[in-house]
Amino acid sequence: MRMTIFSLCIFLTCCALSHSIIAQWRPMDVPVTANLNDILFPFDDMRGYAVGEQGAILRTLDGGVTWENLVYPNASSSWWFQSINAPVSFESCAVSGAWYLSHGKVLYTSNAGNIWSILAPNISYVASGYCIVLRSSFPINLTQGYTIYRQGRYSASSDRAYKTTNGGSSWSECFTPNFRMTNILFYNNNIGFIIGSESNIYRTTNAAASWAGPINFSGNQRRDLQGLCFINSAEWFIVGNNGTILKSTDQGTNWRVIPSGVESNLNDITFPGNGDIGIIVGEEGVILTSTNRGETWTVEYHPSRENLNAVSFPPGQTRIGYIAGSNGIILKNDGFLVNVECVNVSDTSPTMSVYPSQTSGRATVTISGLQASRASLRVFNSLGMRIAEYDMSDLRISDVHQRSISLHNAPSGLYLFVLSSDSHKLTAKIFVNH
Repeated sequence: MRMTIFSLCIFLTCCALSHSIIAQWRPMDVPVTANLNDILFPFDDMRGYAVGEQGAILRTLDGGVTWENLVYPNASSSWWFQSINAPVSFESCAVSGAWYLSHGKVLYTSNAGNIWSILAPNISYVASGYCIVLRSSFPINLTQGYTIYRQGRYSASSDRAYKTTNGGSSWSECFTPNFRMTNILFYNNNIGFIIGSESNIYRTTNAAASWAGPINFSGNQRRDLQGLCFINSAEWFIVGNNGTILKSTDQGTNWRVIPSGVESNLNDITFPGNGDIGIIVGEEGVILTSTNRGETWTVEYHPSRENLNAVSFPPGQTRIGYIAGSNGIILKNDGFLVNVECVNVSDTSPTMSVYPSQTSGRATVTISGLQASRASLRVFNSLGMRIAEYDMSDLRISDVHQRSISLHNAPSGLYLFVLSSDSHKLTAKIFVNH
């Protein structure tokens, strides 16, 4: 039934949809088969990263159409990457993981992954020879941040949390738990949470100078907690094993259990846009969606039945999102429609072209078949840096629109043109050769 409604909405004149979610999660073409542990589109829906096992650091500049494996020097299959942070810009990000599962590190790049350096201390080789940076959180910038380390496969007493206030030049231990930590997330430099095994929740409000916990909640069945997110400083969510969903509306002081309707292990959660819509992913392809700030959830299963480990929506987006999981799977969704009123559209798809395909100075962008009261045209270089943006508002579906763009001062290389409106995203590429 939902697919039928979606077809009518796209190709015919439609009426309003109230609290309807129509998800079209489709697999992307990915150059690796390793398990992917995290995915991030920090600033727009075109540029993103995914990281995982066997040294996988993937980057896309075209909305997931193509993915490039950014190999850290000498990484090969010996690296295991767990999470990625990019609080300030797409170019500057930090990746957490380990080398040979025995040298826990955080890697840093300032040029979108072309060159990497070590940001975190080289903590390695405890008795078991096992050490990995599980997660990192850099809430404001890459100057102040927090990491959680696992030193030893089985002993909870060997887990540690560390803090830096100088961009990774030095780190100090800031938390020693008696449980296995699984995730850390800070809302700002002062307020943050650590979660872990047996339903352990700890909170700090003073930049990790002290931690309050464990925080109890009704119905606690001592399950391992995995995913953590916030809508604002007051509203927080946690997901975990056996379908666990927890919600707090008072900055984590009190938590209550939200029924999920599943027994699958849940790995990650996010609330894109204004926080009304929520998405949870987990094992065996489970995807949960909510339209009422996480009070109730609808359950679906992706046909791949792969374990889904992470979900990311660009800021402000509720229609376009990405999921990463086991065996190199990356899913993209173009079809969320939540409280959206459909309008009359043509049965002809809009197009954008850039001529010529190779230029030494000037290019002409041609747009046809697109109705949009607001639209923008952005130009990105091969590193994903935006070099220009143009207002393309008041497009009419019956008209052909053209804009001449100068690239005389742009260095030689490949450039991506992205036209964004409320209803469409069009891309085209051009090569500049001086």
